[in-house]
Amino acid sequence: MDEVKCNILIVDDEPDVVDSLGRFFFRRGYSVNTAGTGEEALKLMECRVIDLVLLDIMLPGIKGTQVAAIVKDKFPNTKVVLVTAYPELAAASRDADEIIKKPIGAEELFQRVRQHSGDSLAGRHPVICRPKILLIESSLQLANTITAALGKSAAAGFSYEVQIIEANSRAVERVLTYRPHIVLINALSLNQVEQDFIPYLSQMRASLKEIIVYHSDSLVANLAVELSQLAEAVNSLASLHGLFKM
Repeated sequence: MDEVKCNILIVDDEPDVVDSLGRFFFRRGYSVNTAGTGEEALKLMECRVIDLVLLDIMLPGIKGTQVAAIVKDKFPNTKVVLVTAYPELAAASRDADEIIKKPIGAEELFQRVRQHSGDSLAGRHPVICRPKILLIESSLQLANTITAALGKSAAAGFSYEVQIIEANSRAVERVLTYRPHIVLINALSLNQVEQDFIPYLSQMRASLKEIIVYHSDSLVANLAVELSQLAEAVNSLASLHGLFKM
């Protein structure tokens, strides 16, 4: 795990649990992905290599035991660890590599998860994904305009996957969930996100390659030129980091 990071997917419908566990495993060298529902988790796994799923059972919609069955059917090399306060509900599941009873301390959970992490890396297979951009912009009109400009500038035969969010106190959580390669953020939005947002992003160099802060005032004042320059900067950085070859 020193050379290749284990990609862990934390699935829980409680944002505080997702955030605390995400930060905990991130600080211990894992590449962290998160989801709040089983449906969201399965969709994420379609375009990302996940080595281990840490899965709550009591989820809205599709339950954790059902998610585990689908994961093992579609991604047999992925390890599945069920975490639940109701282990009797998971006892019949043959799809979990381990069932852990809540409550459990973070350090003990880490040690239990780590037992499964190494084996899961051996079964990895390549997944081709588009470069992922997280655009933090409160004006939907401007966000859509920027997204269109990015689409026009992408390297021939490729495109970007862009997720737009408003600036708020849950920006870090969204970054953990989405795992972007590039973050674009309006300078005016910096005082609306968490105080440690930029320092936190700076630590995510395993997946996050660049952070670009733009000024909407100058962008709107000279829209065509500024948009072209912004899009070209993103395109150049994506090419520089080899994101179009993933």
